[in-house]
Amino acid sequence: MILMGKGLPAAKGTLQVSSKLRLRDWLSGAYVMGRASLSRLASNLGLDASPVPELYLADADVLVVLGSRRGLPVVVHAAEDAQRLDRYRQCAERAQRQLALSGLGHLVPAVIEQRAVLDLTMLVQHRLIGQTVRSSGLSADELERYVTAALQPVRAIAVGSRAAAEGADDSLLNHDLNWLELHPQLGAAVRRPLAALRAWPGRRQHPAVLAHGDYCFANLLFESGSPQLAGLIDWERSRPRACAGFDALYLVAFSFSAWRGCAPMQMLCMLWDDLCEPVLERLLAHVGRATGLSIEDLRHVALLIWLLHLSRHGPHMHDWTDALRREWLDEPAESALRWLARSG
Repeated sequence: MILMGKGLPAAKGTLQVSSKLRLRDWLSGAYVMGRASLSRLASNLGLDASPVPELYLADADVLVVLGSRRGLPVVVHAAEDAQRLDRYRQCAERAQRQLALSGLGHLVPAVIEQRAVLDLTMLVQHRLIGQTVRSSGLSADELERYVTAALQPVRAIAVGSRAAAEGADDSLLNHDLNWLELHPQLGAAVRRPLAALRAWPGRRQHPAVLAHGDYCFANLLFESGSPQLAGLIDWERSRPRACAGFDALYLVAFSFSAWRGCAPMQMLCMLWDDLCEPVLERLLAHVGRATGLSIEDLRHVALLIWLLHLSRHGPHMHDWTDALRREWLDEPAESALRWLARSG
């Protein structure tokens, strides 16, 4: 077996059955396990030896172990950064409390424990049983059914939320994203979109909601062969008092673009330029019904999705190719500014 994960460095060693590795060592490189036993690791994490746990790196800093504890399926996150796992736990517990108000708390993995283990901190959660789906393998009708099912928790959260006097995502728009305006290469493109979002009346008219932040098919579990939702995972990016419609439009942007074979930012450009195809129009109509937002509202939410994308990737602009610059910055900026010019 080979440990695999996004951003994983090249393999740095081979493990034998007798190898003694600290948990921290697992995070320092890609070890090839030749006929290795995971029994010691399972014991340290309090997991059953059978079935054999599965390991992967969520990123360069978090080891994820899928296994069982006394026969109950669990997932263990192990990391050196205890504060990061605190955030994992707090986000999951907040989401579970919010969804429990509408009887959907079972969709969020319950936290079992968080504690130090050897030289790391671990967080143990129930592992929900379900399957992810890939948009590219669905028909247009199937895509619509899966998106509609995934919008049910979004609708439930919106119904149980109320507007914020200061406006949804106020801290994000008036503090966290300020650096974009000062960036020498991003500032000119983002100043007007940011101003439009700050002035958007919908931030105060519509409910301020709990947003997942990465609400896409990769983080949604469905029952086998069915659009019946079975779980919502990976709440690390969640934020309270967020703009209504963020998760719903994010879901459509990434599922539709994967289905059509285009970039997610291109889907946002379709929305701003009023060039939506019939399938996209139907998906957006479902979003509108689930959130109570108009198309003009959703165009504002699209600005936020784009700006958050720039915020995550902007610090690494030196690694962007010319194609990525066009896809992530130039084309969305031109499209957004055309819409803002038309809308006054």
